[in-house]
Amino acid sequence: MANMAKANMAKFFSAFKNKIKKSLNINNTKKIKKSISQQREKIYLLAGISTFVITLRLTGLLQPLEWLALDLYFHFRPTEPVDKRIIIVGIEESDIKNLEHYPLKDATLAKLLNKINQQQPVAIGLDIYRDISVDPEEENGHNELKRVFENTPNLIGIEKINGNRINPPIAPSPILADLGQVGANDVLEDGDRIVRRGFLYPDTERSDRPSLGLLLAYLYLQQKGISLSSSPDGWLQLKDTLFLPVEPNDGGYVRTDTGGYQIFINWRNRPNSFESVSVTDVLEGNINPNLMKDRIVIIGPFAPSLNDIFYTPYNRKLFTNPDRIYGVELQANLTSQIISSVIDGRPLIKTWPEPLEIIWIISWTGVAIILTWLTVIKSSNFKSYILALGKNFIVIFAVVGITYLFFIISAWWLPVVPPILGILGSFIIVPVVVYVKKLGDTNAYLENQVKKRTRQLEWKNQKLVSINSELNLREQQLTKAKEIAEEANAAKEQFLMNISHELRNPLNLILGYAKIIQRERNLKPNSASGLKMIQNSGNHLLTLINDILDFSKTQANKVELNNHVVDLPKFLSEISEMVKMQAQEKGINFKYKLANNLTCGIIADEQRLRQVLLNLLGNAVKFTDFGFVSLKVSAIDRIERENSNPRKTIRFEIIDTGHGISDTDLQTIFKPFGQVSDPNYRAAGTGLGLSISQKFIELMGGKISVKSQLNKGSNFWFDITVDVVKLVQKGKNSTQEYLSQVTAYKGIRREILVVEDCRENRELLSSILKPLGFKVTEAENGQQGLRMAQSIKPDMILTDLLMSHKTGLTMVFELRRIPEFQEIPIIGCSASIHSFMEDRCLKTGCNAFLPKPIDEQKLLVLLQKYLGLEWIY
Repeated sequence: MANMAKANMAKFFSAFKNKIKKSLNINNTKKIKKSISQQREKIYLLAGISTFVITLRLTGLLQPLEWLALDLYFHFRPTEPVDKRIIIVGIEESDIKNLEHYPLKDATLAKLLNKINQQQPVAIGLDIYRDISVDPEEENGHNELKRVFENTPNLIGIEKINGNRINPPIAPSPILADLGQVGANDVLEDGDRIVRRGFLYPDTERSDRPSLGLLLAYLYLQQKGISLSSSPDGWLQLKDTLFLPVEPNDGGYVRTDTGGYQIFINWRNRPNSFESVSVTDVLEGNINPNLMKDRIVIIGPFAPSLNDIFYTPYNRKLFTNPDRIYGVELQANLTSQIISSVIDGRPLIKTWPEPLEIIWIISWTGVAIILTWLTVIKSSNFKSYILALGKNFIVIFAVVGITYLFFIISAWWLPVVPPILGILGSFIIVPVVVYVKKLGDTNAYLENQVKKRTRQLEWKNQKLVSINSELNLREQQLTKAKEIAEEANAAKEQFLMNISHELRNPLNLILGYAKIIQRERNLKPNSASGLKMIQNSGNHLLTLINDILDFSKTQANKVELNNHVVDLPKFLSEISEMVKMQAQEKGINFKYKLANNLTCGIIADEQRLRQVLLNLLGNAVKFTDFGFVSLKVSAIDRIERENSNPRKTIRFEIIDTGHGISDTDLQTIFKPFGQVSDPNYRAAGTGLGLSISQKFIELMGGKISVKSQLNKGSNFWFDITVDVVKLVQKGKNSTQEYLSQVTAYKGIRREILVVEDCRENRELLSSILKPLGFKVTEAENGQQGLRMAQSIKPDMILTDLLMSHKTGLTMVFELRRIPEFQEIPIIGCSASIHSFMEDRCLKTGCNAFLPKPIDEQKLLVLLQKYLGLEWIY
């Protein structure tokens, strides 16, 4: 490369010399001056462009691009064979799960090292920090590990020498340190977090701490009769291989920190390029008994959860997230590089001296200037510019090709970005200089054209100023529109909270009194059935209210599943009863079929699943005028698992003989506010149901599918995979049935203070509690509740959280500051079910949060828990 640069410069000055000689033979002083001026312009261009590029490089601004070029050369380099001299024993995720402990216990690590040592490896690298005993209580295990450390001369531990406040230094194993069997484990990351350099000695002042990779390589080479030596300059040498340290400005680096003894890492291959086995396989003997013989074994984390992961040039990807390399693989690469360079003659990454790199940059810039000048000087039309661009791209391809060949053949890292910038700069600047030069030779006509162009530019500048003013105005308008949108969004959130609160309060009364009346023993069957329908319909209305809140949550991706045991037959029966009634009102049949192998319980979010089924079945009834609507539930797959519940994939299928959906509408029905185009059906819904349902099913791991034909009907179905559990027999073993039979409690009479600003809600709670034997005292607001609590000292307080005169939250906060009220159980109730309300309730001092509408069963469970009651049935 140096010879090529010299040849290019010699050619340039030879052409300049010949031009001067030719000019001297012409008896025209003006032509002589012109000829010299032309060459001077090229020299000035070469000096200016080269100086700019070199200065830009020295500032470090080109450093990331030069790193990128190096990484791409690694990426497109032919794949090398796997280095069979090294094997990795990785601590994988499965090992952590099987061994149930990380870091590995002393006894486990001792057993692992014994298993490995039995196979007679050349060296064992322990890429795990082991400065203290992991389990001090197991003295035998610690003593065994100590014995193994003391009797394994080819075992090398690690120490972190360099550190900072966030990642401090880590001491080595005291035993291995006393034996001199410790290597440094410091990693060098560049500004883009990619590892391109490695330490031979992290601290040159400490010759007793070479890197782990160097120590392992030396143990292997020592077996081959190769020993360490120093060059006349004091650099490390192994046989004929001289390891030159990285200098601050080597390659693409600019004023980088070269502390310690660093070398460039000539990465062997992509991640997972070394043979590896798991710790469990070694401990259980599931490997070839000669697998590790005469090889280097490196033990280290091989699991993402341990976060011992780094980026290498091979990890760089343009359009996807990069895969990272484990720290133990990094050590393997460094060890492999040292051994391969000594034994196999595999080249180390080398760079040119800085003066030679400058000549390289100047030479290619000069070639581009000459080619561009000779092309555009003849004709400055568009065709000549395209031709000049093509020639410069050929030069760029030559630079890339030559530097790539140098890299893959002998691992030379030559500058590629600066020459390319010099070439591109030449293409941009040379035509400008040529154009200016021609302008100087033009006549008055061109001067007038310049004036005309100047006026045009002034007009355009004024226009730009006007456009800029308009853009500033529009930016202000956009800012105001954004503020309005944010205010509207906040208003929407507040509206949803308010409407939820206002609707839940009357629902609290409807559902509460329905439950109370259901306890009457002389109810007629029709009345009991009607009350059940009222309760189911109230629950359905509550579900619809939740739809609005759920839509807001799905838009913000804040929906979370609340899984618990669901009695599948009972759950589906309740839904079927509600849908059957809707179908009968329209004069259509409703069919329901549950597979015989599904009389079981499942682990699922009952509320979300109910919303989905009611939405799909409600749509089917709404869009069907004759025929039938059917619900079919079947198991399509079963997975048996050891020591846990089996899993089933259950298909829920809704079929109707209704209006059907057109192909156009099928594209939009799952979008928010998407509705069918038929005006006869659009007014019957909000267009949110299917969008919310799709989101819920996706959270459960499924997807809603649909087939439909106009005037023939539709078929919706979805599959979800759930855990299957056995159902507890009904009777006293069922918590819900058990609590529904409560009539009183044993022991002294308890007094409960109900603080609620709504008279109807106070009466409802009194109607639930008084028949059970509780003494109920009522307060209309937080201020009155605070006085009455201090006066009567109740056994429990039930309080609404949002009230006038003083909120329940404020009342609870003040009560908890009074010593005698620190232990009294307080239950917070609210029709606002946003998660932050429950958080505020519990942080203020409430023992539990009970949302409205009040669930009587949950209330009884809380009474029993916090008052220690024994119910009478």
